[in-house]
Amino acid sequence: MRSIAIAALLLLVPAVLFGGQTIGAYFTYTPNQMYYSPQPFEPMTAYIYGHALNCFTSGIEFAVQLPPGIVMTGWSVPEGSLTLGDPIGGLAATYFPPLNGFEPGYNLLATVQLMTLPEGACCWFGGTLIDAPLRIVADPRSGAAMPRQSCYPEMYLVDVVGLTSAICPCQIATEETSWGAIKSLY
Repeated sequence: MRSIAIAALLLLVPAVLFGGQTIGAYFTYTPNQMYYSPQPFEPMTAYIYGHALNCFTSGIEFAVQLPPGIVMTGWSVPEGSLTLGDPIGGLAATYFPPLNGFEPGYNLLATVQLMTLPEGACCWFGGTLIDAPLRIVADPRSGAAMPRQSCYPEMYLVDVVGLTSAICPCQIATEETSWGAIKSLY
């Protein structure tokens, strides 16, 4: 019985050590803005970053799901990379030298240039989109359930959580009021 408990703990150690790895699309060069409100025919750039990858990343595989009315016009990966596929149909990329997933805690994995068609603009600019998701998902050709990374030098695969960004996020109006008026609500 004790050996079963020890085996279960040993199997959980990698999950604890490598938990929290994410990959997401950001609309600023520094990974901090996951929403964007485009006008018709506006070009925009989505920077695909990996966060807390917790190893030296030698490869990654993922796909980008775009909302209707948003099209990809180009893409790139860092120098020294080899790729198979594209971000929309599924991208597998290798990196040399491997990317340091420890410092500074995030890595630029790919850059995707996008453009909005008239129906892909926000509803307040005459389009049809509101709260449209731009998702990072598993490469459909890999058969995996989640995006994955390859860690160097052991070359093992780790699942990475794909994040969802918002195009045309729903805007909530705020009102200026005094603290006394807010307290009077309760």
